[in-house]
Amino acid sequence: MLSTALERRKQIDADNTCIQNDLLQLFLEKLKETHKKAISELETQLSYIERDLQATIHGDTETAKGYALPWSNDSLLKDTGDKRKYSDVSNPGQSDDAKENDEMMTKKRRIDERFDDLRELYLDYCGGSRLDTNLDGFSSMLYEVTRFSRFKVLDTMYYTDISAASSIVSSIDFDRDEEYFAIGGVTKDIKVYDFGMMGSGYNPATEENDDSNETTDALHSSPGHEGIRRSIRSFGRHNYRPIVHCPVGVMQCGHKISCLSWNPYIKSQLASSDYEGIVNVWDTSTSQCIRSFEEHKHRAWSVDTCARNPTLLASGSDDSTVKIWSIQSRQSVHTLELRGNVCCAKFSPDNSYHLAVGSADHHASCYDLRFPKTPLIIFRGHRKAVSYVKWINSNEIVSASTDSTLKLWSTDSLDCQRTYSGHRNEKNFAGLSLNGNWLACGSETNTLYVYHKNSTMPVTTYKFPVIDPLTGHELVDEDPPLF
Repeated sequence: MLSTALERRKQIDADNTCIQNDLLQLFLEKLKETHKKAISELETQLSYIERDLQATIHGDTETAKGYALPWSNDSLLKDTGDKRKYSDVSNPGQSDDAKENDEMMTKKRRIDERFDDLRELYLDYCGGSRLDTNLDGFSSMLYEVTRFSRFKVLDTMYYTDISAASSIVSSIDFDRDEEYFAIGGVTKDIKVYDFGMMGSGYNPATEENDDSNETTDALHSSPGHEGIRRSIRSFGRHNYRPIVHCPVGVMQCGHKISCLSWNPYIKSQLASSDYEGIVNVWDTSTSQCIRSFEEHKHRAWSVDTCARNPTLLASGSDDSTVKIWSIQSRQSVHTLELRGNVCCAKFSPDNSYHLAVGSADHHASCYDLRFPKTPLIIFRGHRKAVSYVKWINSNEIVSASTDSTLKLWSTDSLDCQRTYSGHRNEKNFAGLSLNGNWLACGSETNTLYVYHKNSTMPVTTYKFPVIDPLTGHELVDEDPPLF
């Protein structure tokens, strides 16, 4: 019996050894197949990279044919007979070749800093066996993303009087011609300023030298609305002289203001929403309210004027509704009912029937106002409330959430196209502004972040200084009580 037990034990051990060998063989075969597939994919990607590299070296791309590299000899400054700029003579001892070489090294450093992100973008743009590789598109994007590194302050202004204790600004918006901008917030006043009077507080003699390009240039070269370009001009390094800017008009609302929206056709018409749920339409030329809508039961967070039909307004409220108003009617013309508090509602720039909505139910959605009962599309992916939605164009929407991310959506797909992270936004309305391919948002670290639409990492940031309103000097405060 003992010998039988020993034989059985040996057989069990042999069976276990056989099973172990079989499992190891299966694992190694799968590992080999996986690695062979990975090697094949890498070899394929390497062939695409080599193809594109040779096309770039031999000038077979449209970018290489049409434009000289910024550090090439053909792009060096030539005497045109025009007056030289201050920047051209700021370092007279430095040769043009040295300047161009420094610029190239700066761009290389920026590529190194965001290489992993750029690699994924390249594969999206140019990967695959397709013949219509978008190398020129990637080249343009690469140039934009690596071109800028900082902001430059041109002016600083204060929303409140010096004696006011709180100065939270809830909304800034420019009129259709970008000649005037309006500011609204907790002081219950809407103040209108002449943008042409801005910039007088900037002293170019104190400007620090840092890279040859500024972020403001990016916004000049971007297509689309100019809102970010205008707003960014008031950010950057704090080289300014404190100057008091007086508004050209003041409208007293009686309640804290949450949002402002200029009419894109009627220059003097401005809409506002406030903490009492009231939507007002103002004539800024007379500083008078010409229409009030008071159907919301709770605080209204946003108001937007339709670009395609300037008689229409959309407002979102804590009463979980979006209301569509016409300035020709005293009552709302549509009411959209949602499951959570509505934080933002924005009309499509090209379609008066399409409306994007962000709400506390963690979703962004798109409605067709001809069928207002149910959303046309629901974009799921945020983990917290969606505080802002903005249209980049008629097919793309950007949403901001208190989960500290921005997300890019396409109306042609339910999937998130890209997620932008780096800023911190967990409980406040931190702001969102767009201009072409550029996205700007605030952070609860008292910092401005700017992203490129095609890059998930911030292109540049700006840490706001804490300024003494009496002296105009920066205060040393590592953790100011701003939130």
